[in-house]
Amino acid sequence: MIINSIHITVFAGLSGRDIGFEQGMNVILGPNEAGKSTIFRALENTLFTPADLTPSRFQRLMGQYLPIGGGDTIEAVIHFSRIGETYELQRSWGATASSKLTLPGGAVITDDEKIQLEIESCIQVPEGTCKNVMMTYQSGLTQTLDNLREDTDTQQSFGDLMRIVVMEMDGVSVDAFKAAVEKQHKAYTRRWDFDAEYPEKNRGVNNPYKIDIGTIVKAFYAKEELKKKLDDAESFERDMDKVNGQIREAVKVLNKNDAFIKEHKKARGDAEKRSRLGAELNTFELKIEKLKQVNKDWPVAEQKIKDIEIQLPKLEKKEIEFTKERDIAQKAEDSRDLLSQYERAKAKKEILEAAEKKLKETKILTTDDLLTIQEIAVEITRLKTSLSAGKLYVKLRAKKALSLKSQEGFAGESVQKVKKGETLDWDAEGRLKLEHGDWTLEANSGEDNYKDLMAQHEEVKQSLEKQLKNLKVDSMEQAETVYEAYTRQRQDMETAQDNLQAELDEETFADLEKHVKKIDVPDKIRKAAAVVEDLMRTENEINELKEDRDEYKEKITGWKEEYKDADALLLTLASLANDQKKKITEIEGLAPLPDGVDADDFIEKYDLAEEDYDDAKDEKNRLILEKSQLEAEAPESSVEEYEKELREAKDAFALELKKGRNIARIQDVMDDLLEEMDSGTYQGLQDDVARYTSRMTDNRYAEVEMDESLPAGLHRADGEVIAYDRLSEGTQDVLSIALKLAMADKYLEDREGFIIMDDPFVDLDPQRQERAAAVIREFAEGKQVILFTCHPAHAKLLGGNRVELNSATGENGK
Repeated sequence: MIINSIHITVFAGLSGRDIGFEQGMNVILGPNEAGKSTIFRALENTLFTPADLTPSRFQRLMGQYLPIGGGDTIEAVIHFSRIGETYELQRSWGATASSKLTLPGGAVITDDEKIQLEIESCIQVPEGTCKNVMMTYQSGLTQTLDNLREDTDTQQSFGDLMRIVVMEMDGVSVDAFKAAVEKQHKAYTRRWDFDAEYPEKNRGVNNPYKIDIGTIVKAFYAKEELKKKLDDAESFERDMDKVNGQIREAVKVLNKNDAFIKEHKKARGDAEKRSRLGAELNTFELKIEKLKQVNKDWPVAEQKIKDIEIQLPKLEKKEIEFTKERDIAQKAEDSRDLLSQYERAKAKKEILEAAEKKLKETKILTTDDLLTIQEIAVEITRLKTSLSAGKLYVKLRAKKALSLKSQEGFAGESVQKVKKGETLDWDAEGRLKLEHGDWTLEANSGEDNYKDLMAQHEEVKQSLEKQLKNLKVDSMEQAETVYEAYTRQRQDMETAQDNLQAELDEETFADLEKHVKKIDVPDKIRKAAAVVEDLMRTENEINELKEDRDEYKEKITGWKEEYKDADALLLTLASLANDQKKKITEIEGLAPLPDGVDADDFIEKYDLAEEDYDDAKDEKNRLILEKSQLEAEAPESSVEEYEKELREAKDAFALELKKGRNIARIQDVMDDLLEEMDSGTYQGLQDDVARYTSRMTDNRYAEVEMDESLPAGLHRADGEVIAYDRLSEGTQDVLSIALKLAMADKYLEDREGFIIMDDPFVDLDPQRQERAAAVIREFAEGKQVILFTCHPAHAKLLGGNRVELNSATGENGK
């Protein structure tokens, strides 16, 4: 298949672009942004991207190619030929989506799938192979090997192609057989680690793989699940035995406590009566002790009250004396504070007077003045923007030598001399004026009110100069400086005012001076703190004595309310002693308790036995309920049945493991056989890649290391093998070019075909560029080559049909 031409109706930034191609070498030359990459993408998408796309696929695949200036449709047409017969392929994406392939006889195909089948028949290679081998975008050259490694379809088809050349396969695909064996190997061994004899990453039955597992792992999980069920069954039987034992123990405790309760029921009643009488006896003893103490404290309290009444008058007299002395001392200290405040206020008043003086000496420029200047400046800027809004592009070609003056926008005039045949370009903003001895040319950007804007600009400019003059400043910057100085000095004065007022509070400085002149206190006086300390100590003594006196009076009042007087208290004490004797006689009449046990301990032991009886009864009922619940959760099978199923599962797992090992051995044998069989399959490809690489590197790398159909590295002239990843970018590009040319040779053989490359020499040094160009020129003698470049030197090296792109005009040239 040969591409004859492409017409780009609209594609990204290109529109109405026609590019013609010839057999052999075609070089598309143009600077950056001229549209080379767009033409490449137009060729690729017109050949392989269907028009019928969902909105999301359209956005992902073609959205970036919508017209830059607006529009909702992308369209291109390719004319190509095969064995002399011409085809026309038209694609349109977006709002108007359609595909149309016109066959040599005039028949038309519009179905995307049928069109792709026809194109693949013409190209004679699958779409993926064409993109990865026959078409190389600029940034994709160094990714050639990565792309081919991921494209398994291309690798498999190329492997079959090479084996057919080497041996007769009778229609059997070796790679397909290999894939079938690998599929079986995966079906058995997926997620199984033969070395660990366990699923990969130690993921057992408690954290199993849910999907994508082989039969070995599946049988392993089945075996382990049965092992868990067997453990659960054994655990159930252990739990059942434990519950039955606990029920027997609860019945034993229940019977023991029942016998104790029946035996000691009457004894508990006597013990409770003894406990009550003992408590009453203790109460009598406490009351008697209390009365004895009151009888002792009453006369003492009366004497304490008498002593306090004698001390209080003396202390109250001292309190009055200390209060007078404190007032005099406080007045003296207040005077010292007033003098200190006066000194601080005087200093701050002097600072204020100095600030007011500086403010009077400072040039005045108010905020309103500055805003007026700024508004005028903004208006000047707006008028300048309006005057410069349009762009003027003027080109002058002189037929004879001349001298002229030019003025662009607001710039001053300049004199220029032009030689005969010389061309001058102007790119002016808003206005351009050219003046010659014989003529004057003045051009505006198209604004009808341009003269009015100029007049307004001059008027506002004069207004600004007048305002600056009135304020006695030379410029906008000087006005801002004067304003900042005036504002800063005024702020200093206001700050001094605030500081003075804060010190004076609500007074004036004159009032403060009057208060200072009135100060009159004695010279010799104790400090207020010492006087206050004596006063407080005296007051505390008075308060403590009064509190003690009141407390004693309160106690005596309480005793009188309860006992009337001391004699009545003694009679009450005698009555309580008589009641105490009666309680003792009553307790002695009760039956004695067992030795070593008092009434309260015996009652506690008896009540504890009753509680234990109730707890044992509740525990027995709870265990019976637990047993019934446990029986409801009994496993589906017995331990013996699970043991049998587990043995069967172990056998099934062993069988799957054996099958997996067998298929693994089959794969190992197959790999060895294929390695032996394929030892010469790719020799022809290896020779071609080595030949191309050797020529482009001047024999620096004469041999290539292959991994089946893909290069793994290069043999240096000194014998050292350099892995692909260790090669320089330039050498990787050389190897990629060699691989693409060699694979294209094998795919196309003696048939017509094309290969497209975008700037393949970018990372090559000049010597390798020359050698690579020679190799590609030789390849183009039998095949069509379409190569894009922005370097005239590269185009010169390649020769052939040159199509030059002009980024400024969008035209093509030869």
